Amino acid sequence: MASITQRSGSYRVRIFRKNDKPISKSFSSEPEATQWLKKTQAQLELGLYQEEVKNQVTVKVGFSEAVEKYIPAHSVHKGNHKTEAGILRILASRWEGRSLSTISKQDIVLLKDDLLAKGRAASTVNHYLNALSQLYQIAINEWGLNVTNPITGIKRMSEPQGRMKRLSIEAEATLLVCCHELSLDYLADIIVVAIETGMRCGEILSMRWEDVDFINRRVLLRDTKNGDSRQVPLSFRVKTILEQLSSRDTGDLVFPYCRWAIRRHYIRVVKQSAKAHKGVQNPFTDLRFHDLRHEALSRLSDKGLNVMEIAHVSGHRTLAMLRRYTHPCHETLLGKLDKELNIKLAG
Repeated sequence: MASITQRSGSYRVRIFRKNDKPISKSFSSEPEATQWLKKTQAQLELGLYQEEVKNQVTVKVGFSEAVEKYIPAHSVHKGNHKTEAGILRILASRWEGRSLSTISKQDIVLLKDDLLAKGRAASTVNHYLNALSQLYQIAINEWGLNVTNPITGIKRMSEPQGRMKRLSIEAEATLLVCCHELSLDYLADIIVVAIETGMRCGEILSMRWEDVDFINRRVLLRDTKNGDSRQVPLSFRVKTILEQLSSRDTGDLVFPYCRWAIRRHYIRVVKQSAKAHKGVQNPFTDLRFHDLRHEALSRLSDKGLNVMEIAHVSGHRTLAMLRRYTHPCHETLLGKLDKELNIKLAG
């Protein structure tokens, strides 16, 4: 329990503790008092609060200890919490016995060099830097620790442009034929859903019948990568597939399959499709399941959907990230240019 009272132009904060004396402090403004109250309450909850003395001593918190307090309190609420938690625990092992305040910019530079030496991608290195920066921001802003964020001033690595992989209608048909030839009809349905909706594999596998709205042709995705739920419109092609599946007993999930099984079967289908292809450029070379999401969003762009509409379907929060996924067809762009030219000539 806490209170803020105004007395003679100052604001006094009091925090009452069970089996301990109250904590109090005065401030000249209400915002300062509120900010201190939030920080102190967070420190008390995490066991990091230390009584102020005249000669203040910086609280030494171990890096591992900070990680284990941060993960259940903050990381667990993020869509990428498993990745972030994994990264932080790797770093806790790397810096075992070190305190949060002793991690320096030199440590960060060495970390980047080690990751690159192991062949880690630029995006992976940036994930490490972002996870560290988030940890230190919470330690400074919410826990009130007197530490310096070692990531400040460290430049993120430039990431390569998104893959320019497009899948033609003919190549899609070959994929689906191979699925049926290999008795993987369920995979053919999943591939169509991926291409028509732009859903990630994990999102498709997390679809529940209770979230499918056949009347309004949409599905609610609760478990997404960025942690936000979103509604995805269903094309008539997908609606037909789901209606057929709804007559079967699949339980609560629309597709009750394991991701590892999808991956193994998909690789098998792609190899079979590559063998069946007749031509110089093989569209199935290095064709990943996630490329189907790229193709879906690119097709939406070809159909004339604007950026905001595509982002509503895909769940992307930034235009920069959406640009990595969307690659309009060259013929579509030429068609639009020619259409504009014909309009001008006709006028």
